[in-house]
Amino acid sequence: MPQDQTVLLADARIATFPPRSTSSPSSIRHRASPRFLLGESARQISGSAAWLAQLPSGAVVGINDYRLAGDTAGLADLHLQRGYLHGRWTHGQVRIGVRPAAVGGHAGDFHYAVVEHWNVPVHQQTVRGSEGVFTTPTVMGGAGLSATVVGKLDMVWCNGVLCIAGKLDLCVGGAAASLLIRQCQPTLGVACQGGSLFGGSTYRLIPAVTESGMLRCVILYCVRFDSGALYQGVGMFEAHTHFGTQNMYTKND
Repeated sequence: MPQDQTVLLADARIATFPPRSTSSPSSIRHRASPRFLLGESARQISGSAAWLAQLPSGAVVGINDYRLAGDTAGLADLHLQRGYLHGRWTHGQVRIGVRPAAVGGHAGDFHYAVVEHWNVPVHQQTVRGSEGVFTTPTVMGGAGLSATVVGKLDMVWCNGVLCIAGKLDLCVGGAAASLLIRQCQPTLGVACQGGSLFGGSTYRLIPAVTESGMLRCVILYCVRFDSGALYQGVGMFEAHTHFGTQNMYTKND
């Protein structure tokens, strides 16, 4: 998707995900409600998606109580593959429950990621140096130059225990900042948190399992530069590189 593409919100289609009973026989193998990460102007959140609005392109324009409003909105950085997508809301209006808020400009962009998590045995395959794919980092809750980001992640299994380690490197206007990622024995399908709350650089990470049992790690981060500016974005690392693309929850005509 080109940067700052304007889209018609009336084209969105809705998908809902009712809670699944864990006592059902089908729970032995199933796709749970998709997990999401969302970075907005004032905070970063994660959870299970019960309601999604998705355009024919695959871009998400609503997650639970966070819903783009009005006739049009600006989107960018769409990355879509089987079981995963992310993107960025760049301008327009969003309704958070009953509260309206601005997107873009001095309010900052919203970054989102949606990932499937399957209740299947995970392949305990160690992967080192998995390169991430990211949205363009932007100032959290404000306007400013966009940054660049690169990052790698190790997903290491030892005696059935998963340890995740890596680093993100951000650059903007000649300044640089980094974020270390360290998690040991995280719960699969559940967001874990890390970083330095006092230093201002933090992250939320979801280790998800694909339908084929491979590990996929999704991150929402906030990195503080020496200037005090906070930049946020989302990214994804995976233990395999076989991509397939499709709309995750709504069918193309």
